[in-house]
Amino acid sequence: MQEPRIRAEGTNGVIELLQDSVLLQHKGRFGQQGEATKEIPIKYIESIKSEVNFFDGGYLQLLLGGQQEKRRFRRLSKDPYTVLFTYGQRKPFKTLTNALEQRIAERGRPAEVPETSLEVEPEAVSEAADVPATSVSKVAGGVEVLSKKLKKLTEQNTNQEEDIKFCLVSRNIGGWSQAIVALNDRLLVIKPGMAAGATFGARVTSFYYRDITGIEVNTGLMQGVIEINTPSYQGTAQKDFWSTGKNNNPHYITNCLPISKQELKDYKPYIDRLRTMIREAKQERGTPPPTQDSGNLVAQLEKLASLRSSGVLSEDEFQQAKKRLLS
Repeated sequence: MQEPRIRAEGTNGVIELLQDSVLLQHKGRFGQQGEATKEIPIKYIESIKSEVNFFDGGYLQLLLGGQQEKRRFRRLSKDPYTVLFTYGQRKPFKTLTNALEQRIAERGRPAEVPETSLEVEPEAVSEAADVPATSVSKVAGGVEVLSKKLKKLTEQNTNQEEDIKFCLVSRNIGGWSQAIVALNDRLLVIKPGMAAGATFGARVTSFYYRDITGIEVNTGLMQGVIEINTPSYQGTAQKDFWSTGKNNNPHYITNCLPISKQELKDYKPYIDRLRTMIREAKQERGTPPPTQDSGNLVAQLEKLASLRSSGVLSEDEFQQAKKRLLS
């Protein structure tokens, strides 16, 4: 009797255990022009590497005979034998890992080294290649990084006197993007759609630079969060991306922007710039304004002198009025 198939679906693909092989179907970065599918005989699989993290989720990596393990996330995300998954998707991957490890143990001999390469086709590799450093970022920059929805919400929450300094955008979350928009003296955190708990609208929150106590950036294996701290919004070191409650999930929290750790390098120059803007706003706030306009003060002194000369004010009255004016 044929054993039932065991299937696990992750964020960048699906892995399925067949009778004598494993079927891998990648999507996203591997399949921008379609999905890349590969069937790998179990006789070629030497071992399985799988890790899961409560904050970041995890991955399942198949190691073939003669193949070296890939450890860095950037390499894992492009590895044709690795499927990434969220913490909430972990159970099917655990079941599949146990079943596949049993199949490998039952084989009773070392894995064979494939005679021909089982790598994905060159076209698929080129689609998954690193983005050149000179390319334009899609998550940080000017208004061009905002979607139509985010642009409209930005326009609705700014006035004509305000300039947009820069924008930071999260990747699509449930079909929606979130953003931080930096203006002259404040920033907006824009959270539209179901992913932010605003199914039929959006939540837009304004933070003045002078009130911000710090910008906190926390990352794990794959995900991260930019957090705007104020006396009302204190940092909590980490946010749980797969929590069922809204109090810890950065997709919902007003002062947080969920990000991909892989794109942190694109955000960093703007985060540094934002910290400078906050520091400058606090310095301006700490400088006491002049008590009164110097030109107006001179005019009032001249008026007092004229009143004294005309005899309206005595010398004592003039000195007392002058003292009050200068105090």
